[in-house]
Amino acid sequence: MKFKTFHIESHLWKESAFQVVELFRELAKKRGMQEVGANDADVLVAIGGDGTFLKTAQMSFILQKPFWSLGTGRLNFLPNNVPDMENAINEFLDRQFDLETLPVYRWAFSAGSGGTEEGFFLNDLVVAKPGYDATITIRVFVNGLNVMFAVGDGVIVSTPLGSTGYNLSAGGPVMDRCVHGFCVTPLNAHQTNLRPLILPETVEISIQVEEAYKASVVVADGSTNCQLPVFKQVRVWNAKDGVVHIVSKDAMSFYDKINKKFGWLGI
Repeated sequence: MKFKTFHIESHLWKESAFQVVELFRELAKKRGMQEVGANDADVLVAIGGDGTFLKTAQMSFILQKPFWSLGTGRLNFLPNNVPDMENAINEFLDRQFDLETLPVYRWAFSAGSGGTEEGFFLNDLVVAKPGYDATITIRVFVNGLNVMFAVGDGVIVSTPLGSTGYNLSAGGPVMDRCVHGFCVTPLNAHQTNLRPLILPETVEISIQVEEAYKASVVVADGSTNCQLPVFKQVRVWNAKDGVVHIVSKDAMSFYDKINKKFGWLGI
């Protein structure tokens, strides 16, 4: 895998990211690489936090290009976290890296008048009430079987990649990236006995809003969103798509990240 051109996605108003972007440009230029637009690039480079990682991963999937990441944000659960930025960049330019394929999942629902709303996600799909409106009532189906009834703010369908995001904040479990499954986590449900549900990625999940004061929304990866009418079912499934993420040789492991962020190994 050899790259002659690259495109960078980053938050340049953050000093930490700006410095790394400039360093990457300098080192890449010395190797004869050219910075171009995303459509023309051989590889996309994400320099920032989890949001930058997700945005770049989405672009990479749409354009069918690999992407590399460097974490310079606050949390950095998703990007490569490395002890030495310059060394990591040089290793990338020298093609010393590993590859992983991140699963991409699909969602869709009939919007009426013969139309369909559809999209994809890597991190999570949320069906929720908009803003601070009254609660919504939701049913969750797994392969057509009714498995959950929740009155509250909504529900999260998280992938293993997204388990350390909104899912974790809502009380859902942390899932290793290598797990092949979904986690369905209720959002502030009135029924205190409801718990997150782990499901295999081979099932089809359907979410139906039965009551909503105004409306409900479908939000994919925290960015794409649209209204979901009452009694319409949004379907979620594994379409067996993926995007190639380049992993740095000295990147922090998933469990090292867990310990660093949560202190699970104690003081």
